[in-house]
Amino acid sequence: MAASPSSVYGPVMFAGTSSRRVLRRVVRRLIYTMPTAPLDRVARFYLASRNAEYDCDMRSNGEAYVASRIIPKSNTAVDVGGGRGAWSDLAFGYNPSVTIHCFEPSPYRCKFMEALEIKPNFHLNRFGLSHEPGDAQLHHGVEGSFSLFASAKPDDGRDAPSAIESVTLQRLDDYVEEMGVSEVDFMKLDVEGYELSVLRSAEKLLRRGGVKFIQFEYGPTFVHPGHFLKDLVGFVQGCDENYNLYKILPDRVRRQELHAGLETFATSHWMLARQDPGSYGLRVDG
Repeated sequence: MAASPSSVYGPVMFAGTSSRRVLRRVVRRLIYTMPTAPLDRVARFYLASRNAEYDCDMRSNGEAYVASRIIPKSNTAVDVGGGRGAWSDLAFGYNPSVTIHCFEPSPYRCKFMEALEIKPNFHLNRFGLSHEPGDAQLHHGVEGSFSLFASAKPDDGRDAPSAIESVTLQRLDDYVEEMGVSEVDFMKLDVEGYELSVLRSAEKLLRRGGVKFIQFEYGPTFVHPGHFLKDLVGFVQGCDENYNLYKILPDRVRRQELHAGLETFATSHWMLARQDPGSYGLRVDG
């Protein structure tokens, strides 16, 4: 009588499973006896590189890649958290005729954008954006970072002359109405944890589908206001369900569904898109 499949394959599968378990135990014991610090550093670097995390260089983390595909086909861009003008300068390199509305509340940093100001299609606004307009204090954090949230450590003096600057905040909805901006092709956000407040200041613009692409940085700065990735994405998709979430990688973007495992607070870059990124020449996974 022929043996049944279960009688043939069952013991083989069991033996294979047992062998794998023994192998895992041996490998674990080996790892436990090795110096862990070097292995940990290598593993973290590998995983961070694969996921484009903790990389703030626009030319290697995917920001430049995204801009190189979308900005040439854009008429209007918004740069929120202009810093020293690096992103705006990059965008003009891909499309000299694009109109950029840049928002940078720090008087100190605005000085570095004087060369860009000579361009007639560059609008430098020396105020920040918030759903609560008014006056605020801009805190200079470690390594030259700026935030509307108090930093845990004072500035080390290398990037700015003082630890705090008084700034003005306005709503983006009010600004676009005053300027007659009906549609924004690309919005870049880098405001050290204040991204959700900026987007809330543009609620009317988002509800009428007035922004095609939103790029933002997510990371440990979200801890200060107590925000999660899901809060930002949920707000935008609540305004317009046509937005899809993508993670920006060095040479592609990956379609991403929200889940708890994404809430790592590791510095990374993301995009919410109303249109198919592939139609702009971006390589899309997922």
